[in-house]
Amino acid sequence: MPPLPRRARSRLRAPALTALDAAALEPAGPEALRPDELADSLLLEGADLTGVDLRGSRIVASRLDRPRAPELRATDGSWREVELLSPRVGALALDGAALSSVLISGGKVDWLSLRGAELTDVVIEDATITSLDLTEARLTRVALRDCRIDELTMDRATCVDVDLREVRPGVVHGVDALRGATVGPAQLMDLAPQLAEQLGIRVAD
Repeated sequence: MPPLPRRARSRLRAPALTALDAAALEPAGPEALRPDELADSLLLEGADLTGVDLRGSRIVASRLDRPRAPELRATDGSWREVELLSPRVGALALDGAALSSVLISGGKVDWLSLRGAELTDVVIEDATITSLDLTEARLTRVALRDCRIDELTMDRATCVDVDLREVRPGVVHGVDALRGATVGPAQLMDLAPQLAEQLGIRVAD
């Protein structure tokens, strides 16, 4: 008798975040963040990061609390066990970065770019993001919770255990890349016109 086919896993796996040990964090200023270098177990509070270059940097077990900058470039680096709390950033570029066990909570980012990035165990919550670009990103156990996102770009992204139930983006580009994501009934209604267009379905009275 041939074996029965395996049933597809239906349970959505939530992101697993590692809690930071606040007592182990060392207060630091913007000068502790440099391109292509390691920043480990740091606490930055209310830091003005204008002009700070984080390209290629590795940030580990650190908390950035209320950072502000018109533009922050952190491309091609890695963030592991990082908390970014209440940021006020015009543009945050994390293209090609690797994010693991990362919490982004509160605050406002006008443009958050994660093009080609790898996100594993990432939570974005209570945040306002004008434009979130996930083009060609790889998302595993990612949750967007109670966020306002005016524009979401998903072109050629891949999703595994991605929870979008608590966000209703205004405009979505690349709806076909939502395969592997979980949405709620209200979001499905919002996405219906774009899904119909993607499938070549004409809707008429």
